[in-house]
Amino acid sequence: MKDENGYIHLRGLIKNGTDGTTVFTLPVGYRPLQRNIFTIESDDLAGRLDVDDTGEVIPASSTTSPAWISLDGIVFLGEK
Repeated sequence: MKDENGYIHLRGLIKNGTDGTTVFTLPVGYRPLQRNIFTIESDDLAGRLDVDDTGEVIPASSTTSPAWISLDGIVFLGEK
């Protein structure tokens, strides 16, 4: 969702993801100006999620072949 101030809010779960693989790509207008890195929860462990300026959303490093990752609380300015 994009709010009235231009901030993008992600939420939900991604199940059966693979570290380092793009899980989805955000459309133009919903992308950050530069790569954003977030701490996420993955199988009840801390992990990392990258949101690239190309719109790619990538679980960069968490657990090996995580069963799920949470997108709840990911917020960034959509400038591109």
